Amino acid sequence: MPLIQQFTNSPLRNFQYIIWDKITHQAICIDPYDINLINSTFDKFDLSLRAIFNTHEHKDHTHGNESLSPKAKEGVWTHPLAMKIVPGASRPILDQERIHFDGIDLEFIYTPGHTQSSITLVGRKDKDILFIITGDTLFNAGVGNCYRGGDPSSLYETIAKIYKLFPDSTSVYPGHDYWENNLKFTKSLLPRNQLVDDILGEYKVLLGKGEYLQSSLGLERRLSTFLQLNNTELRKNLNDPNLRKTEKEIFIELRKLRDSF
Repeated sequence: MPLIQQFTNSPLRNFQYIIWDKITHQAICIDPYDINLINSTFDKFDLSLRAIFNTHEHKDHTHGNESLSPKAKEGVWTHPLAMKIVPGASRPILDQERIHFDGIDLEFIYTPGHTQSSITLVGRKDKDILFIITGDTLFNAGVGNCYRGGDPSSLYETIAKIYKLFPDSTSVYPGHDYWENNLKFTKSLLPRNQLVDDILGEYKVLLGKGEYLQSSLGLERRLSTFLQLNNTELRKNLNDPNLRKTEKEIFIELRKLRDSF
């Protein structure tokens, strides 16, 4: 099952995704933005569009719906709460609903926080979790903001109760390329984390080649402040060296700091 990540060169540095079945050549398109890029990919691999999936309702993730939806045999899928907002929405997705795709189960999981309509797409093969397409819930070295219909408490619960259960080997595919700013934020709070400098250097080298650094949850757990809530250095720099604040309090404090970084 090929999974294609495409950088759209949009003002917000969006990614869009195409997943397709090697036997039927049916594909789903996730958060379409650049229609020309999608069409050229479909022509190259002789694909037909089964459906569009939007991870949430924000316009930069539904930008291509209107142009692309007439080609989608099974319409536009999204969270029930977003059905009246997402352009062309025709099919509400149930929490933990699965579809089978070229030997892989694609599971849709409600992951509120960035918005209350946010969904993560999880790729599973038998008992193994292969990847997550996270929209604006989880980024490389960061998490989504909560000031456009979101809630930081809900976002914390999503990270703590859902993402925390996924293995280190899980590949992470976010909705935007925010590597650089998020790594700089991490460095401001964890200045002794040499891995941050190493990854930032690797990211810049790949970016110069027109490529994008692929991450995993294992790497994110070593980079993201939001996944290191009991880190001693982090707590010290947040004036809580004795671990008196809860993990949720630290998470919400970090989210506020990131908003103004």
